Amino acid sequence: IQNDGYKIKIANHTRRYLELSKASTHSRNISNEKIAALNDEIAKMKPSGSGTKLSGPKTPEKPKVLAPRMCAISSKYITPPRRGD
Repeated sequence: IQNDGYKIKIANHTRRYLELSKASTHSRNISNEKIAALNDEIAKMKPSGSGTKLSGPKTPEKPKVLAPRMCAISSKYITPPRRGD
C-alpha cells in the first residue's frame, strides 16, 4: 500500500517536472526571439559610417613650461640638503 503511494507521488512529480521543463524551454525560446528582433532593430537604426573619424593618433596637450630659474609653487615641504662635514 505504501509503495503505491510513493509510485503515485513520483509519477506526479515527474509529470510536473516535464510541464515546468516545457514551459521553461518555451519562455527561453520566446526571449531569444525577442532579443534577436531587438538586435535587428538596433542594426537597422545604426547608419554605417556615421560619426567623426580622426586621422592619426591623438597627442596629449603639452604642459606649460616655466621660465628658467622659476619654480612651481608647491605646498609640499622640501627638506634642505644635508651638509657633508
